[in-house]
Amino acid sequence: MLVVPIKGDIITTEDDNEFTVAGFTNFKNKGPAVYVQSSSSDASDTKSTLPIYFFDIKNLNGIKVEFNNTSKVLNALGMLKRKLHLPQKDDYIFITSSDDDDNEDEKETKVKVKELKLHNKSIGLSRGLVVLSDDGVVYSLGSINRIKRSHGDSFFDKSQFLKLYKDYLGYNGKPK
Repeated sequence: MLVVPIKGDIITTEDDNEFTVAGFTNFKNKGPAVYVQSSSSDASDTKSTLPIYFFDIKNLNGIKVEFNNTSKVLNALGMLKRKLHLPQKDDYIFITSSDDDDNEDEKETKVKVKELKLHNKSIGLSRGLVVLSDDGVVYSLGSINRIKRSHGDSFFDKSQFLKLYKDYLGYNGKPK
């Protein structure tokens, strides 16, 4: 299961330190990272955060994870509980596309997920976490309207999804 750490998650690093995720950054030289606070710190120490690279994370909310060096996301080796999960390989996402000249002719396109990509310089670091389709087209998380899962429940609420993964949406050059 492909996952990324989100705000409030508890991560354990390779050196067995435990931290609470405060936010995500895609602009570190060595790869994607999360800013964390020590789980043992008190409330007065909330301003001290440090970056932890994804490749240094061994557990996410108690579930063992492995870093995928190609896609730069984590692979959970167990069931990680989330309100909404990211699209997975072989899922279908539905994207609304419209002709630029005529906005009345919006149609929904069904796209098969090949993989997720994060911190990819050829696609653009500012794009955030993107979905690569079978036909090679890149879609942002914000363009997903529905997900049809190849396994499991297909429940999807776009507003909750965007709120949950807001740090990973990136910038696509279009005003929202």
